[in-house]
Amino acid sequence: NRKDVDTNGFYDVIAHGTSGTIEIQHNGKTLKINHRTAAKLFKSDPAFKGKSIRLLACSTGASPKGFAQSLANKLNVVVEAPTKLVWAWPDGSYKVAGRRHDRPDLPDLNNKGKFVKFYPGGKKR
Repeated sequence: NRKDVDTNGFYDVIAHGTSGTIEIQHNGKTLKINHRTAAKLFKSDPAFKGKSIRLLACSTGASPKGFAQSLANKLNVVVEAPTKLVWAWPDGSYKVAGRRHDRPDLPDLNNKGKFVKFYPGGKKR
């Protein structure tokens, strides 16, 4: 959370994700965790301080009752999450989109997604 990178003051989480989980590394192993475990980890980080969260984790905002909404409810903060895959490049640019059928290693720019804000209790969506 650097002001020169994120002037909005989000608590950024970069992880692999699905509509129901994110992946973390722990003791050299990759673990899929749910929103409850993620909430405990974020609360234990002094940098969190109850800030709004931006999930840079694929598809975590794909379901209205999925990971992002559950996390917003659990932590009582706004969570912003992508509805599809996040494609990022070394220059810092990114797109939210599905995967191309003919080239699965590339984004399908005809199948774009977006970042959606999830509010505690599901309000203001």
